[in-house]
Amino acid sequence: MNDETYDQSILTQANLAKICGMLPKWITFPEKDRVPWLNRAAQQWWPFLNRAISNSVVDAVEPILNKLVQGSPIRNLHFSKFTLGTEPLVFASVACVDDVPNEVGLDIEFKWVAKEPEVQLDVSLLGMVLPIAIDKLEAFGTVRIVFGPLCDWWPAFSDMQVAFIGKPKIDLDLRLIGGDITKFPVVERLLMNLIKNVLTKLMTWPNRLDIQITEDQGARCTARAGIVRITIKRGTNMSKGNALGGSVFSTKATPAVEIVAIDGEFGAPKTTRVSLT
Repeated sequence: MNDETYDQSILTQANLAKICGMLPKWITFPEKDRVPWLNRAAQQWWPFLNRAISNSVVDAVEPILNKLVQGSPIRNLHFSKFTLGTEPLVFASVACVDDVPNEVGLDIEFKWVAKEPEVQLDVSLLGMVLPIAIDKLEAFGTVRIVFGPLCDWWPAFSDMQVAFIGKPKIDLDLRLIGGDITKFPVVERLLMNLIKNVLTKLMTWPNRLDIQITEDQGARCTARAGIVRITIKRGTNMSKGNALGGSVFSTKATPAVEIVAIDGEFGAPKTTRVSLT
């Protein structure tokens, strides 16, 4: 239809979102591109991608999970099965990220409803092993794939990093194989929190999953850098004579600010103490 007599104010972004639900980013951001060709390629590629992604995830995630449960009743976590099912991810949009020298990145908006996934996590608890299956797995979000450092030998990049841009939406069910998982509420709550919150946070940019492609790492990437300016507006519960509004600080106790920065390695924050003198 090409009828200009209808009320065109109906076709606003907000109204379309109410009608269609969440809009893909290629509609709301002009720098995003639709990728129907990538979805066609993914259908053909998926059996091989499934195995490659599954192996990389198990190798990278299993050690992290075991470190995270240290000090809890759980003694060990082990993936005895891990396949992502028969249906590939659906890619809604892609944007190129080229603001860092010596690397190229893609921000890929995806939607995924797993069909027939086989994910079994064996949980060692109080001398017994609980085989827990992850069912009805759905995920929506944006993943960033960075190819770099770039190099002059095939495949032209020596490393690859994968991370989520913003926290993805993940829905899943846990099922105790041959039993009732509700009889182990501590395990159910712990695993749900680890998968939906802690683990996704550890894989949200700038944290990333690093996958080595070649033995030689090539030229180093230029590290992201920036300046953080912090202004102290007010101090409370300070020693007498140390009010920030004063012109002279007490010599007995020097006010300071502690800045905690996490460099991407979980459990390894760096604390910097800065004196306000």
